[in-house]
Amino acid sequence: MGHELSSRERDALKEIANIGSGNAASALAAMTDTKIDITVPSVKIIPFAQVPEILGGAEILSVGIYTQVQVDAPCGLLFVFPLSSALHLVDILLGRPPGTTKEIESLESSALIETANVVGGAYLNALSRLTNITFVPSVPALAIDMVGAIFNSVFVPASVFFDDAIMLETVFLGEDQQVTGHFFLLPQANTLQRILEAIEVNKP
Repeated sequence: MGHELSSRERDALKEIANIGSGNAASALAAMTDTKIDITVPSVKIIPFAQVPEILGGAEILSVGIYTQVQVDAPCGLLFVFPLSSALHLVDILLGRPPGTTKEIESLESSALIETANVVGGAYLNALSRLTNITFVPSVPALAIDMVGAIFNSVFVPASVFFDDAIMLETVFLGEDQQVTGHFFLLPQANTLQRILEAIEVNKP
């Protein structure tokens, strides 16, 4: 069973997402010299085991970018896009005409990893300001495979620690195209409790 968010918790997580996405969009626009907007239409907590289903099923070919977070509150960050969406996102990030990018090579991987780093960092900074919890992310790692294979090789060993996932649907808007991905904060059980308790204490 996933944790049922109270309206106060949901509002706080939505506020964190909006602040983080705004800061991330500004950073990406400055980094790429391209106008990029980021919106977060929905924020929810789901059972970790349901993440592959939410992403369309275990056989969907996807790009996953994972970051381990240490120090005060151990957790993980996971950005997942269907491969086709990741290719479109690269077009936005690198200022290419829609449909230009056909495969993920070194330059494309670097752009996606840096994007995950910027967006994840912005979300964590916003969360840290509200909760007074310190988050220190590691260098992200990228995998391209079916969702099930990505989870089996990278994420399943961590599922011992992750009961629930905070899911932020994340939409990237370029000048002439839009890409939707899913960002997950994967807190260990005690970390999720700390985050939600801190929200209850610190949220006005």
